Amino acid sequence: MKRWMILSVLTLFLIGFISAGITSRVIENISGDGAGNSGDSDHSDVVITGDNSSFSSGMANEDNKTQNEQEHNSVISAREDNLSEKEKTEITAEIQGTQSKVKIDKKFYTTSVNQSDLTAEIISKFAMTKDTVNSLLKLETGGEDKSAMHEESKLKIEVNSDSKFTSIAIEKTFVLNTTNRDEILNSIVAESQLTADEIKNVVQMNDLKDVRNEEHRLKFENAQCPAGCECMGSVIRCEFENGTRIMTITAGESGNMIVQIKGENMTTNVTLYKSGEKVYGVFSGNETKEIKVLPDQVKENLKAKVKAKLQNEEVVLNGSGTYEYTAEKQARLFLVIPVKVPVKAEIDSSTGTVSNVQSQWWSFLAKDE
Repeated sequence: MKRWMILSVLTLFLIGFISAGITSRVIENISGDGAGNSGDSDHSDVVITGDNSSFSSGMANEDNKTQNEQEHNSVISAREDNLSEKEKTEITAEIQGTQSKVKIDKKFYTTSVNQSDLTAEIISKFAMTKDTVNSLLKLETGGEDKSAMHEESKLKIEVNSDSKFTSIAIEKTFVLNTTNRDEILNSIVAESQLTADEIKNVVQMNDLKDVRNEEHRLKFENAQCPAGCECMGSVIRCEFENGTRIMTITAGESGNMIVQIKGENMTTNVTLYKSGEKVYGVFSGNETKEIKVLPDQVKENLKAKVKAKLQNEEVVLNGSGTYEYTAEKQARLFLVIPVKVPVKAEIDSSTGTVSNVQSQWWSFLAKDE
């Protein structure tokens, strides 16, 4: 009996001990899971905190970006304000008898460099209202009545660019057959309305310094041959329009160069440069101008002025940028006697305009063959 009781007590004690151990482990697991969840919660908090930090950082970057943009815009605005301060406009009308010679001078600076942007800005800046003209107009008396003035309207635009800004100087002169102030004002307002074509025709780009680099010069024995050209001793060969037009330059007499395109020749002692698809010359007054009309185009421009068949043609590009053209045409004097009639003309190498077409005084007695 005692033995049984002792075993029963020991059994109960053992069961209680085991139960206590299991309970402890369950509690530990529960606590462990709670800690794990807490860890996940903490990790989630870290992630959230990280996201908030990134968001805050992003917001800070956006703020900095906005601030930088504002500072940049302020600098640009200050620069434009400074350029605006340098803008200058002068309008004068010189009264001579019953006529008025008007001159408009405009100078301003811009950060634009693109040609289309410059053209648009020139149009905008030069255009004036009647009130603006009235406030700027200065009437000057030219003294006693002089011979009538017949000057046509003249427009001159000079554009000078450098790395910082572009300066633009515009000068327009014209003559009015009135001395009435109100009529002068209305005429000036009308003359201030420029068109893109007008500007394109007269703009003188003076930023041609790069063109006159030695690497662009068309010169025999030049160590640096212009791009698109082959320099072979006393022969230079250049391609235009993807090789459809070939310009060949050879040495002539007295230091002249003979330039040939599509079988048409011209001679010159003008210093020539080639940049891209364009040919430039250095003319009187050290002025660099583009030669827009090349030898093969000279004869085509003459056809509208001279209908006769020409022979023994000679074309010389002189120092003023003008082609001096000489040739002969076959004719019959009094419809019977065969004669050769000399023909002379001048062609502007920049515009192709044909002028001063001349022949013998007696050519009216001869009929072209």
